[in-house]
Order: sequence, then C-alpha cells, then structure tokens
Amino acid sequence: MKRGQGVYFRGFLIIVVIISIVIISLNLVIYNYYLGLAQSVINARASNTGALSLVVEGEDIVYPDISITYPASTTYTFHVIELNYSVGDISLESCGYSLNGGVTNTTLICGNNATGISSAEGSNTWIVYANDTSGNKNSSSVIFTAPVHSTTTAPSGGGGGGGGTPIVASKDFDVMPKEIDILIVSGKQTEKEIRIVNTGKAKLVIDISASGITNFISVNTNQLTLASAEEKIILLTVKAPESGVYAGKIIFDSGNLQKEILVLINVRSEKKLFDVSATVPESRKDISVGEDLDLFISLIPIGEPVQASINVRYVIKDFNGNILYAWEETMLVYEAKSFIKKFITSKLSSGDYIVGIEIVYPEGFAAASAYFRVIEKAVNFKAITAITLFISAIIVIFYSILKYKKAKRHLNEVAVH
Repeated sequence: MKRGQGVYFRGFLIIVVIISIVIISLNLVIYNYYLGLAQSVINARASNTGALSLVVEGEDIVYPDISITYPASTTYTFHVIELNYSVGDISLESCGYSLNGGVTNTTLICGNNATGISSAEGSNTWIVYANDTSGNKNSSSVIFTAPVHSTTTAPSGGGGGGGGTPIVASKDFDVMPKEIDILIVSGKQTEKEIRIVNTGKAKLVIDISASGITNFISVNTNQLTLASAEEKIILLTVKAPESGVYAGKIIFDSGNLQKEILVLINVRSEKKLFDVSATVPESRKDISVGEDLDLFISLIPIGEPVQASINVRYVIKDFNGNILYAWEETMLVYEAKSFIKKFITSKLSSGDYIVGIEIVYPEGFAAASAYFRVIEKAVNFKAITAITLFISAIIVIFYSILKYKKAKRHLNEVAVH
C-alpha cells in the first residue's frame, strides 16, 4: 500500500470508529429516554359509575413500589406487634409478608397492614412483598432487634482506683400514626388517638405542639413524661372549620429528637350532592424538584343524577398552612366525571405538601386532598455518561478531520515537489 493510500485508509478507519462511538452514545441516550417513557405512559379511563382505572400502554415493566414504614431498623425495648407498609402499582395482584426469614408466610389484602403478630426474641427479619398482574415482583425488608427475656446489667468496676467510662442510656421515641387524614362535616367535631412509645432506655420529657391548624385542633396535653418502654395515648380533637382543604402537623420535641405527624383535613357540607376523591398514586407521591404532578380526580353524583354548575378550586398547601397554588374554574356536571389535573411544581422547593380540590355547588360543598413530597433530583449517571461520550466523540471527530486535512495537504505538497 502506497504512503498516500495508507494515510487515507487510517483516516477512514478513524472516522468509522468515531461514528460508531457517536451511534453508541446516541443509543444510550435514546434507551434511557424511552425506558423512562415506557414506565410513565399511563392512560386514565373512567367508567360510567365514576370509577377511575389506569391502563399502561404497551408492556408493563414497572415493579411495584413497596416500603416498610414500621418497624424501623433499630433495637426495641418491647415486642413489635404490627407491620406497616406502603405499596403502589397500577395493576397490583397480591401482597404478603414473612416473619423471621420465611418462618411465617402470610398473604395480605394490598394496602392492609399486618396486626396480631409479634416479634421474636433477638434479631428479626420481616419482609413484605407484592406482585402485579404482569408478573413484576418486588419486596422490602427490615431487620430489627426485640428484647430477650433475661436480665442484663452493666459490668461493675473492680476494686479502687480509676473510674470506668459512664454508660449513656440511648434516647428515642416513636409516634403513630405517621399521617392522619380526616374527612369531616362542617361544624362537627371528631377525635383521633395518637400513640407515643419511648423506644430508648432513658426517661423522656416530650413537648407537643401544632403548626398550620392551630385554630381548629387541640390535644389533651402539651407535655408527656415517658419511662423507658412506656407507651401513652393522647387525644387529638378536631373541630371542623369552614369548607376547604387544610394541612398541618403535630410536632413532638424531646431535646434534639423531633417527630411529626402530618394532618390533612377535608371539610364537606351536611347536604351532599357529590362525592369527590383526589388521588396521587403511591409510586408518584415522591417527585423530583421541578417535576409535574398529576392528580387523579373523580366527581360522583349522590342519588339521582342532577345537572349542576359547580365551582372547582385547586390548591397546593404546605404543612404550615400556607397556600402556594390556587386556581379556579367552573364546570357543568350531570353524571360521574373523572379526569387528571396536572400541576406545575417548578416553584416548590423540597418538602412535604398537599394537593387538593374544593368544589362548591348549590346548597353544598365538598373537598378532597392527597399528600406528596418534593425531593432533590437524583443524578442520572447513565445519561451523564452518554452525553459525555457524545461530546467527546464530537471533539475527536473534529480533531480527526483537521488531522486528515493537514495530512492531505502535506501529501499534495509532496506530490507537487
């Protein structure tokens, strides 16, 4: 092969390699895009009864979203007697749990917590699992320690001279439930129990306060003292405000420990012409900063259908009682109506929020809301890698073209001479 031909051939090979890198990079970007799209293309369909069903267009490759909310991965001074979890999927088929590495396997109605159970002495491994109608399976597990029925004491010091390191008793506590959702008639009053458990080994003094809903809730005490492993029940009283959606929280403070219970209150009138529901799918309760939120809404007439013009107000609030978004429209409703309302959340920082709908119609009103959380956007390392490869390939191509043109000019100059 002549020298000139060799240069051309090497240049051709370089260009082929570079083009291959570009194609691979583009495929990575496209793969990531369509994988995310395949997992989010969901259509909502409403029946004439007002029921809302979700249908995945194409193959369902999304695993059920499942997590254990109680117990936690810690050491308890009492035996755990319940298992709480959250699960979400558009086509759940079955759920269940196992205790202590599969010694006990029990099926559950998806969404129902497990009660009437008890932890074993020492280490426990509890697992909750779920699968959908497309065969996608997922599970969540927790490992915790329950007390052993034996007396343990700190080692005593030997005969005189030097003191040992003091033993500091651990401090922690738990509050249940984590979230209280109340539907109440305007002007009425209701009560809810809150359970507080000292899960540490030291006595605790816990201060109790509220935020966002202080005008219409009260607790029967603002301070508790709990010995190790002691449990107490406090009473939350809610007196319904005027129509609307309200959000707040009950705060429990003990030194540097703080726990919160989120409270959602939806108020309706005594006379009810419509039922309204608002749902954020479990798998979409956590969204990234700047990501849009979809709220699934159903309006269902009560009794004989009556054509009515209703005023609809959409809101987003934080748990300090602040209104962050509000928009109104009027619609004519005769029969069951289901639809999806999209909310742009670009102005929301990370934190906890509620999204709600308030409707007002002749002689009545109703409201519904759902909880969601905005979290910091996770870094997509695959996309970054693909983009980096793509940019690098462009730079290499540009550099190779310059080298190729320079070599060609050199060959032409040699040929002339």
